[in-house]
Amino acid sequence: MTSQGFYNSELRPVLEHLLAARLAARLAERHGVHLYQDPEAARKLLCRSPRDADLWPWIDPAPQTTRPKTSVRDAAEQRGIPRRTLARLIDRLEQL
Repeated sequence: MTSQGFYNSELRPVLEHLLAARLAARLAERHGVHLYQDPEAARKLLCRSPRDADLWPWIDPAPQTTRPKTSVRDAAEQRGIPRRTLARLIDRLEQL
Protein backbone atom coordinates (compact mmCIF):
# COMPACT_ATOMS: atom_id res chain seq x y z
CA MET A 1 0.00 0.00 0.00
CA THR A 2 2.95 2.30 0.41
CA SER A 3 4.73 1.69 -2.89
CA GLN A 4 3.37 1.66 -6.43
CA GLY A 5 6.45 -0.25 -7.53
CA PHE A 6 5.81 -3.04 -5.03
CA TYR A 7 2.14 -3.16 -5.97
CA ASN A 8 2.95 -3.47 -9.68
CA SER A 9 5.68 -6.07 -9.24
CA GLU A 10 4.31 -8.19 -6.38
CA LEU A 11 0.65 -7.70 -5.50
CA ARG A 12 -0.88 -6.84 -8.88
CA PRO A 13 0.15 -10.18 -10.48
CA VAL A 14 -1.38 -12.07 -7.55
CA LEU A 15 -4.68 -10.17 -7.79
CA GLU A 16 -4.71 -10.53 -11.56
CA HIS A 17 -4.16 -14.27 -11.18
CA LEU A 18 -7.00 -14.48 -8.64
CA LEU A 19 -9.35 -12.72 -11.05
CA ALA A 20 -8.30 -14.99 -13.90
CA ALA A 21 -8.79 -18.07 -11.72
CA ARG A 22 -12.22 -16.91 -10.55
CA LEU A 23 -13.30 -16.18 -14.09
CA ALA A 24 -11.96 -19.49 -15.33
CA ALA A 25 -13.52 -21.52 -12.55
CA ARG A 26 -16.91 -19.85 -12.20
CA LEU A 27 -17.63 -17.56 -15.09
CA ALA A 28 -15.93 -19.03 -18.11
CA GLU A 29 -18.23 -22.03 -18.06
CA ARG A 30 -21.38 -19.94 -17.62
CA HIS A 31 -20.50 -16.82 -19.57
CA GLY A 32 -17.57 -17.84 -21.76
CA VAL A 33 -15.37 -15.09 -20.28
CA HIS A 34 -11.60 -15.37 -20.04
CA LEU A 35 -9.60 -12.49 -18.55
CA TYR A 36 -6.81 -12.54 -21.11
CA GLN A 37 -8.90 -13.35 -24.17
CA ASP A 38 -11.75 -10.93 -23.41
CA PRO A 39 -10.66 -8.36 -20.83
CA GLU A 40 -13.61 -6.07 -21.63
CA ALA A 41 -16.13 -8.76 -20.69
CA ALA A 42 -14.10 -9.47 -17.53
CA ARG A 43 -14.18 -5.77 -16.68
CA LYS A 44 -17.96 -5.71 -17.04
CA LEU A 45 -18.31 -8.69 -14.70
CA LEU A 46 -15.95 -7.23 -12.10
CA CYS A 47 -17.32 -3.68 -12.31
CA ARG A 48 -21.04 -4.27 -12.08
CA SER A 49 -21.77 -0.84 -10.58
CA PRO A 50 -20.34 2.62 -11.29
CA ARG A 51 -18.76 2.49 -7.81
CA ASP A 52 -16.62 -0.46 -8.93
CA ALA A 53 -15.31 1.20 -12.09
CA ASP A 54 -12.24 2.53 -10.29
CA LEU A 55 -11.19 -1.04 -9.41
CA TRP A 56 -10.41 -2.10 -12.97
CA PRO A 57 -7.21 -0.07 -13.47
CA TRP A 58 -5.73 -1.84 -10.46
CA ILE A 59 -6.17 -5.29 -12.01
CA ASP A 60 -6.41 -4.64 -15.75
CA PRO A 61 -4.19 -7.21 -17.52
CA ALA A 62 -3.08 -4.44 -19.90
CA PRO A 63 -2.19 -1.66 -17.43
CA GLN A 64 0.02 0.18 -19.87
CA THR A 65 -3.09 1.17 -21.82
CA THR A 66 -5.08 2.40 -18.82
CA ARG A 67 -2.48 3.94 -16.53
CA PRO A 68 0.02 6.71 -17.16
CA LYS A 69 3.49 5.49 -18.00
CA THR A 70 6.08 6.18 -15.32
CA SER A 71 9.71 5.37 -14.96
CA VAL A 72 10.75 2.58 -12.62
CA ARG A 73 12.05 5.16 -10.18
CA ASP A 74 8.83 7.20 -10.29
CA ALA A 75 6.70 4.07 -9.84
CA ALA A 76 8.71 3.02 -6.80
CA GLU A 77 8.14 6.43 -5.21
CA GLN A 78 4.38 6.58 -5.90
CA ARG A 79 1.91 5.40 -3.29
CA GLY A 80 0.57 1.89 -3.71
CA ILE A 81 -3.05 0.77 -3.76
CA PRO A 82 -5.15 2.41 -1.03
CA ARG A 83 -6.23 0.05 1.74
CA ARG A 84 -9.95 0.63 1.10
CA THR A 85 -9.54 0.02 -2.63
CA LEU A 86 -7.66 -3.22 -1.98
CA ALA A 87 -10.41 -4.37 0.41
CA ARG A 88 -13.12 -3.53 -2.16
CA LEU A 89 -11.19 -5.33 -4.90
CA ILE A 90 -10.83 -8.46 -2.78
CA ASP A 91 -14.53 -8.30 -1.89
CA ARG A 92 -15.50 -8.11 -5.57
CA LEU A 93 -13.20 -11.04 -6.39
CA GLU A 94 -14.82 -13.08 -3.65
CA GLN A 95 -18.31 -12.21 -4.94
CA LEU A 96 -17.46 -13.57 -8.38
